[in-house]
Amino acid sequence: MKIRKFEADTLREAMEQARRELGDNAVILNTREVRPLPGARTGGRPRVELVAAVDTGPAVLTGPEPPAPREAETGRDQEASPALAAEVAALREALVSLVGEGVLVAHTKAAPGPERRMRDVGVDAALAGQIARSLQECSSPEEAAAQWECLFSCAPPSLPESGPAVWALVGPTGAGKTSCAARLAAAYRFREKRSVALISCDGVRIGAPEQLQRIASTMGTPFELCLDASSLSEALDRCSSYDIVLVDTPGGPPREDGFLKGLRSLLRDGRISAHLVLPANISREARRIAVEAFSALDPQRVILTKLDEAGSSIPLLAISQEIPAAVSFVSEGQELAGGLMPADARSLALRVMEELMG
Repeated sequence: MKIRKFEADTLREAMEQARRELGDNAVILNTREVRPLPGARTGGRPRVELVAAVDTGPAVLTGPEPPAPREAETGRDQEASPALAAEVAALREALVSLVGEGVLVAHTKAAPGPERRMRDVGVDAALAGQIARSLQECSSPEEAAAQWECLFSCAPPSLPESGPAVWALVGPTGAGKTSCAARLAAAYRFREKRSVALISCDGVRIGAPEQLQRIASTMGTPFELCLDASSLSEALDRCSSYDIVLVDTPGGPPREDGFLKGLRSLLRDGRISAHLVLPANISREARRIAVEAFSALDPQRVILTKLDEAGSSIPLLAISQEIPAAVSFVSEGQELAGGLMPADARSLALRVMEELMG
């Protein structure tokens, strides 16, 4: 871990210094206002001190070599090994005589069945059993998807009758919120012919605001950087003539009360609605924690990202039962254009059923 301290007249200048020295992956650890000593050449103006860090790679811990086994223990192991091997061989011979060699090999190498695979990723046991039994009567994944698409709640985000739709993208660190904001902006700007504005509130990841600003400039959409609730409300006033305003928020540890409290304070303007960005490749436990924590923000919709990076589509079944709102979009791949698609219940169900029946 590399940690550096920077001082500048404004927070933006300090962030730029940190980005130049530590790179776009640096994170802000702390910021504070520094008031000059009497007689200082700064003219009495306060300056901003920023502490940032970047991960330079995992530490390698070394320890003492494990002690060698005592001679007496080694001798006992060598004496016991032939007897143990003979016992295992006798047990295997008895099993083969009962079921046959082929059946024994097939049984020991068989992959878990559909019901077990669903339960392992968090699908309710009763539901997993019901789906598994129904698959035995389905002739194709398409038939199974038609039967079980009802498990997936999908709906586009709602647009107000007057004024802009203000969507704050919230979610755990690494969910892809910044990329999602850029993709939403491109989709509504070029496909739907809507006027769009982008706002970054990410004061944690050094390169995030600059990345979004470059994308906004390329698309010809306005961009603002707001690091507190008052500046965000002022920016929303300036963007009142736009159809959609997308707000990129910082990630953080969902279990930390201070993080969620700060996020609620940042998004307290009544014009803002939260949209939970959840990666499909998130672990079962991390997913449970994230859904529980961010549900406190009352998200209007859920956006599923990184479908192509998930090792399996089966967890989508569990996610569909756990999330607090309907899925509006899904995304995969790295391309800005074409990587974001409206969520469709039949398509999501088909992904799962193809894997279960494959």
